[in-house]
Amino acid sequence: MAYAYTRDKIVNVRYKKADGKWGNKSRNPDTGRRFVSEREAEKWGEEQEIKERLGLVPQPAADDGMTVSEWFQRWWPSQDLGLRSRGNYAYLFTNYILTEWGAWRLKDITASAVNAWEQRLISSGYERDGVPAGARTKLGTFLGDAVIEGLIPSNPALRQRNRGRRSGVGTGGRGEEKVWPSPTQALLVAERLGVLSGRDDEFILGVLLAWTGLRWGEVMGLQPQYVKLGQMRVDWQMVEVGGKFYLLPPKDDSNRPIDLPPFLAELLGRQLQARPDQKCMCKPVAVEGQEEQPCQGGGRFVFLGPKRSHMRNSNFARRFMDPAADGAYPQEKGTVRPKPRRPVLVNLGEGTVWPGQVWPMWSAVVAGRGAKVYDPNAEGLAVAEWLPIVAGLTPHGLRHGHSTWMADLGTHEKLRDERMGHVTPGMRGVYTHVSPEARKKLMGGLQEVWETALAERAGHGLRSPVKALDELLAPFRTGRHRPVSPVARLAEITQFPATKVG
Repeated sequence: MAYAYTRDKIVNVRYKKADGKWGNKSRNPDTGRRFVSEREAEKWGEEQEIKERLGLVPQPAADDGMTVSEWFQRWWPSQDLGLRSRGNYAYLFTNYILTEWGAWRLKDITASAVNAWEQRLISSGYERDGVPAGARTKLGTFLGDAVIEGLIPSNPALRQRNRGRRSGVGTGGRGEEKVWPSPTQALLVAERLGVLSGRDDEFILGVLLAWTGLRWGEVMGLQPQYVKLGQMRVDWQMVEVGGKFYLLPPKDDSNRPIDLPPFLAELLGRQLQARPDQKCMCKPVAVEGQEEQPCQGGGRFVFLGPKRSHMRNSNFARRFMDPAADGAYPQEKGTVRPKPRRPVLVNLGEGTVWPGQVWPMWSAVVAGRGAKVYDPNAEGLAVAEWLPIVAGLTPHGLRHGHSTWMADLGTHEKLRDERMGHVTPGMRGVYTHVSPEARKKLMGGLQEVWETALAERAGHGLRSPVKALDELLAPFRTGRHRPVSPVARLAEITQFPATKVG
């Protein structure tokens, strides 16, 4: 009969196996969690003895020399994963797990070897909660299935609780706080997006991200038929996997309506009228053996790149988002001639309105890099450089900002969750519903937030090089609306070099 005991504050259970030998456990093998009481351990041991007598316990395979690679060949085809998850699994297994463990026999992998491997990944420069944590989690899932198959007795990749470093690892699930903007900062960043691209599209895109909280893929997958008067539907997202774009359901099947405040409905209407026949230029291609197929081209989308291609998040960040938010082009790596981080230079000469016209020869203005030196000051031009508005801001940071604004407006939790594509937990999600009054209140609040941000933008200047924004500033030029003194002085986001450039 099974019995439990405690040694060094750890609860253990002894139980008799079918062959008459005694087994010992301090953890539940199914969960990897230590027994919290002797009664819990004893109950598990009694159930295990019954399974042993009935022959329900998986027996070790006759060939106990199976390697990780051999088990992976059997295990991988049986995984039911979405396209993005499958890509993530394939990346981690191909580049980190199989390269390290492929030749190992399953039974030879130990917890200490897994711990040492994870520490080597961290020491090589990866963020602790990035590749190292992800690769170990996937290895744990992989070896956990090997335990169920009876190939190994326990899972050496399970992370023991309350062990290891407690600082710098997001204790209690708290990671580094995401950078998010105020409404005025979001508007200023969106304007810079339009200045950098030379189109209204990127300006409207930035405003839409900030005032709806949509995910990047959801904006890229937005199609004209889902934009109605005062509301839009989120039913798809555009996902890039392996260099190809796929139109898939939104994350966690978070299909939902998004109410639009009046100003945003007008901006989206403007975008649709400007691009009535905008279709993507994807080339038809088929991926064999895969249920999901890439975009075949010819689809109508609200936002596409200048060449009518789907915009990659990485390219958008490098060309537009980073310089708009940080005031500098990011450092480029992996090229034959790596380019350093460089400020965005703009012309603020006579006839040029704030925040300036991006200097087209900025790469040649930097001296000491072997480039031809060009001195715009010699031409009498007023060259300035952008300073950060919100350093480190990303499209996902705009989503964080939107959620924060809704909280400031006192928006009902159920409506906030719906708009963000989340599920309200517990019975609150069952018994609470979103009323028309709550939607109306939120739309009024977001409209007011926009009008305040626009008035503060007018405090910087009454014109804009972005056509859509310049038209929105017209009432301030006629005196119908009054500008508001900007929260940040002009010098805090633009400065003139003290010496000649170059």
